[in-house]
Amino acid sequence: MPVKYSWKKGAALLGAALLMVGTLAACAPQEDSSSLSEETVSSPYDLKNDGSDTKLVVAEIFVNEERTQALKEIAEKYEADFPQTQIEIVTVESGEEAQALLEKGEADLVELSNQEQFDCVDQGLLVDLAPYLENWDELSHLTEPAKHVVTSLGEDWSYLLPATLDQDLLYYRSDWFEEYNEGKESDLVYCRIWEDLPDAVEKLQDKGAVGLVFGGKDHLIDMFDSMVWSGVNLGRLEDPAAGYFSAVEDHDTVFTLEQAATAAEQLETVVESCVPEESLTWTEEEAVDAFIQGKSITLLAGQDQMEKISSSMEEGTWDVAAYPRGIAGVAITGLDFTGFGVAASSENVGNAVHFLTYLSNGDNNTHLSKVSGTVPIHTTAADMELSLEESGLAVNLLMVRRADWYFYAQEPVMYEAYDGYRDWANDLLREFLAGKTSKQELLEELDSYWSQARADEGELWTEETE
Repeated sequence: MPVKYSWKKGAALLGAALLMVGTLAACAPQEDSSSLSEETVSSPYDLKNDGSDTKLVVAEIFVNEERTQALKEIAEKYEADFPQTQIEIVTVESGEEAQALLEKGEADLVELSNQEQFDCVDQGLLVDLAPYLENWDELSHLTEPAKHVVTSLGEDWSYLLPATLDQDLLYYRSDWFEEYNEGKESDLVYCRIWEDLPDAVEKLQDKGAVGLVFGGKDHLIDMFDSMVWSGVNLGRLEDPAAGYFSAVEDHDTVFTLEQAATAAEQLETVVESCVPEESLTWTEEEAVDAFIQGKSITLLAGQDQMEKISSSMEEGTWDVAAYPRGIAGVAITGLDFTGFGVAASSENVGNAVHFLTYLSNGDNNTHLSKVSGTVPIHTTAADMELSLEESGLAVNLLMVRRADWYFYAQEPVMYEAYDGYRDWANDLLREFLAGKTSKQELLEELDSYWSQARADEGELWTEETE
């Protein structure tokens, strides 16, 4: 974790483990968490239940009643194999409530959002799971977004295993696009790349709808981030967990790279030709309502809006696609998520971690995803549950299969400078789009902000070495 905290561990780094999962599976002594073997092992980080009398309190963020019931059933199955372990599932309404239980020492496993994760790590409330996960034989089955969550504070640490994943998707009027494509040889079924969108607006102008709406009040920065990252590409980032810092020599931040300038131009073109001015101050809910009412041909919104859209629009009038790709031919987006972590205050950390990997194995996670309508974390999910391919999650499964196109990065939430950044950046971007700030001034402001943060706080995505 960050330099200033001087967190150390003796095990090999998780980042290396994720790159060498084949070797790991073949060579490392490990226990299959799904088989729940109680063999005695020598390493304190091997996954096992030690058979001692243990009570584990698990705090979940409420998704729906079906998910809560499924969690309880999984806990009961675990208790049947390990009768000396009792598991209590408690439900909270938010990550903040889960964090409060963690701070009070009243839970052994807690579900947290990406922002609460850092706050808890900052306070030393969570166990670093990395040395345990090296012995988890299902590590190699994690999807790219799940791997991103696992290393979301830097590749050397892991504090959460993902439970829910939420990313922006492109919702589109499939009936209008099908009409446009009827009898034509065309690939413009929907907007695969940003350059498609102005063309689609022109060709479908008879619908009396704008091209794109999104929650610009809060998420303009998310759109710009994706355009920048998709142009810069992962190889030019110091770490996907700190996506504003550049790995290119003599460039402190990505905002000094030519690809960032191209992304700013791309944002300006898309907004000017496709986005109504009022959308730049809308909430996500307002943007979703406009799409439902037929006021736009496409919508950028989170996975969590799918249920509302599905219940409000006729089948066959809409569909969902992955985020448009950028100038490098890939789409790199941010990722909101929740995940379960283990409390440092737990009286039996080993048993708590063991249950966490059991809860997160392919079978259990896929079942939880099905009943809650959330994205599974294993590449094997579609094979385990064929109905997922027919659900709204099909696009997410497609993105998993096209891991050469779709990647993830993250704003550097580990910095104190991140507090208040999003509001400031959204305002700055609106000034740029209104012509009050030039492209050069926009990029200089962003570069200065994060260069100063790095100078003040250090390289917080790297492990301190002596």
